[in-house]
Amino acid sequence: MRLEERLIQAGVVERKPVVLASGQQSDVYIDVKKAYGDPSLLRELADGMIELLGKDVTCVAGSDYGGLPLIAVMSARKNLKLTMVRKEQKGYGLRNQMEGYVPKEGDRVAVVDDVFTTGGSMLKIINVLASQTNVEGAYVVVKRTEDEFLYKLNWLFTPKDFRENDRKIY
Repeated sequence: MRLEERLIQAGVVERKPVVLASGQQSDVYIDVKKAYGDPSLLRELADGMIELLGKDVTCVAGSDYGGLPLIAVMSARKNLKLTMVRKEQKGYGLRNQMEGYVPKEGDRVAVVDDVFTTGGSMLKIINVLASQTNVEGAYVVVKRTEDEFLYKLNWLFTPKDFRENDRKIY
């Protein structure tokens, strides 16, 4: 079975009115995180993302529920360093904004997330990283829109890739 079909079966694509993180409204919600509960689907998504990576990537970075499970599996399967980026500096302890590996100047970092709509979430992560390392590009499971992005954007699927019984569900 194709990965797209497995994602549909996992309930990743839902037809219902929602407000997206960007503030936009949509009649379809793509919840890639539903796939993370199935270890085989999570591995397959991570493997697909790994195939998109440039050969010179040394580190994967992500944030929140959308990126962290993917980068953990990608890091382990490809032996890449892993950076977890907070959207805001931690207000206690060591006040870190990055956890795990802190990229250095020579690193080539791939920023990973589940869904791209406007890129606002990814830009927050990239802005933290870009001040001290090279951001190789942005990588997402689903690119929802045709919007341009300031960085190289790579994706596994667009909503048009999701079909059910040979009809588009998006």
